[in-house]
Amino acid sequence: MSPTLTAGSTAFGEGENLIMVLIATGLFAWYEGRRIDSYFMPIGQALSVRTWEGVLAGIVIAGGVGLGMVLLGGMHIHGLALSGRALLTFALAWLLAMVLVAIAEELWFRAYSSRPCGRRSASGPRASSSQRSSPPFTTSSNRAKMCGT
Repeated sequence: MSPTLTAGSTAFGEGENLIMVLIATGLFAWYEGRRIDSYFMPIGQALSVRTWEGVLAGIVIAGGVGLGMVLLGGMHIHGLALSGRALLTFALAWLLAMVLVAIAEELWFRAYSSRPCGRRSASGPRASSSQRSSPPFTTSSNRAKMCGT
């Protein structure tokens, strides 16, 4: 079976990534004695103004690339191949797949590795390596912002 670019195959692949990151982060949370959700974006910020700025920026950038391709002759649009209910179903499937991509990649790329701030003391066997020494790119003020302290 050859891989194809469909909403279902995209959702399946990102679902695998989501499961892997939740397992790995869950193990770290258990080891450090923390809640798993302490590694991710606080839910109160999930639909904040900054999120919608990102959505708008993504639409503008993707639209600009598409427009540039059309204007430069790299892409030709001759109409929609679907209509009515099929078009709505197709658009909804891709919307849900992209929401899953966004959630999985937010957790994958911003979870444990970018939260070098434990709530415990920075010593002992349960202290993570990030608690013992911050990465070189993390300043104390940057760390305070990330940790909410």
